[in-house]
This record gives sequence, C-alpha cells and structure tokens, in this order.
Amino acid sequence: MKVRSALDLQVQVTDGHLCLHSPREGSTYHAEVIARGALSTLLMALGDWLPFDVAAQKTADVANVSLPAAQAEVRRLIAAGLLVSDEDKSQQDLIDGAAHWGRFGWRGAFSYHALSDAIKRVDYRDQDGQRRDVALMKQYAEERPAPPIHMLDVSATRHPLPPPEKVLGTGVGDVIGYGETHTGTGLPLTAQQLSTLLWFGFGQIGSKKLPVTGEHLLKTSPSGGSRHPTEAYVLLLESDDYPLGVYHYAVRDHSLEFITAEISRNWVNRYVIGKPEWLDFTPSAVLVLTSRVELSMHRYRENYSYRPIHHDVGHLIETTGIVAEAMGCETFRGYSMDDDEVSRKIGNERLMNPTLAFMLLSR
Repeated sequence: MKVRSALDLQVQVTDGHLCLHSPREGSTYHAEVIARGALSTLLMALGDWLPFDVAAQKTADVANVSLPAAQAEVRRLIAAGLLVSDEDKSQQDLIDGAAHWGRFGWRGAFSYHALSDAIKRVDYRDQDGQRRDVALMKQYAEERPAPPIHMLDVSATRHPLPPPEKVLGTGVGDVIGYGETHTGTGLPLTAQQLSTLLWFGFGQIGSKKLPVTGEHLLKTSPSGGSRHPTEAYVLLLESDDYPLGVYHYAVRDHSLEFITAEISRNWVNRYVIGKPEWLDFTPSAVLVLTSRVELSMHRYRENYSYRPIHHDVGHLIETTGIVAEAMGCETFRGYSMDDDEVSRKIGNERLMNPTLAFMLLSR
C-alpha cells in the first residue's frame, strides 16, 4: 500500500492548537504525536505516493517518535481522511484528476470542482429530503429576511421603456445558424427594439407566491428555484432615443436607470471586448450581465448551488441572442472581460454581484 497527503488540506489554528482540515472529507486532525513545527515538514514529505513503511519512517524521523508510534499515527491520519491510500480508487482518481487538470492550468478549478462534488446535498427524490428542505427554508427565513427579489434602485434618474412587442413573428429555427447575415453597421437599436429585447431576456412576466419563501418572479427563461439572480446593464454607444451612457435595466418597472454618461467605444474595446479586431461589425450597444449571488446563497446553502448561477446566465444570453437576431440585429457574446474595470464603470459589487458575460449588439 502507498499513501500520501489528501487533496487540498488546510492548516487551521483552533483555540491555540494547530489542526489539519480536509474540506472534501469534512474531517479535522488535531496534532498530538506530531508537533506543530514538524507538521508542515511532514506534509511536504508526503506530497507524493510513498510505500506505507517509508511514510511511517518519515513520520518517525520528523516527529522524533518510535516507528510503532509513527505507524499508528499514519493509520490514524488515513482513517481521518488526511492521508489517503492508493487502495482507495476514488482517492487515486482524485489525485490523478488534479494532476491532469493542473497540466492545463486548471488546478484551482479542479479543487473547487472536487470539493463541490463531495458535499452532501439535499435529496429531493424522497419525502424525507423534501421535508428537510422545507425545514431549512423555514430556518433561513427566521434567521434573516430574504434578499429583495428586485434589485435595489441604483439611480434616481430613470428612462421609461415603451411596452415590449410580445410577438416576434420569427421562428427559432429561422435564426439559429441559418438565414441571412446582417451587416451590423453600427445603427442604434430603437427604443422599441431595446424594450422588446430586455423584456424577453430579463423582464418580469408574472410572479408567484410560495408558502415559506414568499414572492418569486416569473421570467421567460427558467431559473433554479425561481431565484433569477441575473441582472442586465446596458452600455449605449449609439442611440436616437436615450442619452448615451451606462444604464441598469430595472425589472420592477421596465425602465433604464441612468448610471453615467462616461462611456466610449475605445473604453468598450479595451475593457469589454479586448480584441475588437475579431469583430466583423460595429456594436451600437453592449449588455453586461451580472449575478446577484446572494439570491441563490440565501436559499441554497451548498457550494454545489454555484452552478445554477452560470446556467442562469447561459439561458438568458441565448434567449436574448435569439430575440436580437429575430429582430435583425447582429450579436457577439463573450464571457471574458476586465471585471475590475467594468465593475468600476457600472458600479456593481464586485463579489456579491459579479460580472459574468457580455453581448454586443448592432443593426
């Protein structure tokens, strides 16, 4: 048998005592036989697969204890999940997976993926799981109020949008991968087009009230738990109907909240697009999508629930893209931008309402 340290151990100090914690296994080791000064040295020594006897001897040498005491300590570390054995295939796969992802620069992403996958989740398939879920919802509601379903106002200056057109007259099959290519010469979207686009992508089509969690929004695209965390910011580079600038789309009253007039095509090219030479059209507007993660965090207290936030953005950017193309617009969608600079411009909270995607628009 070979052993090594488990994946992504954390060193913690609790009540003045040095501890090792495995977030994936949910176990903690309190240093006893191994003094705190020697613990880090030992972990470095056990960073690769070693025969059990070799690992025990290294432990004895580092901790200055007898070999039998070291062997017992290695077994205790294995039982605690802080050392792992190659006889456990799941652990072998985990270490191999970390090495494989690491070769592509994804080592940090693998840590998140592996940790999230190991967390015990509520099983909604049986009544026990459903009852537990309802009990948790009641507990959360008693602890503190839920975040508001509509984002708080970001500006006192609002520009109403006209009522949206709710029938496009174009089938989905006509705009997905087929049909004519639009010129995208930089003509601005009309107020009517902007209204229809934002309503189909992000607008409220209704609401529903649930017994424990209260009122929820209904929108054109589904959202995990009806949380609808995605927000849309509009960067108008050309417009005949509204002052140029940065806006937040207010779902509550279907309007544009004015944030700043300080926006330029050069700024968008540098901090949003990054590679404008890749485009074959001139955008007249930009949508920046963010996510109010607290909406999902309040309801689902599991790391695994971070996934639906990305699903939500994916649903909405595709829905919005289809609607835009049905209206004769050219689009370009991306997920990489200068998050810090964009956040400074639109004023979103960098961690609680992070930027996740953007869409360029033109007629």
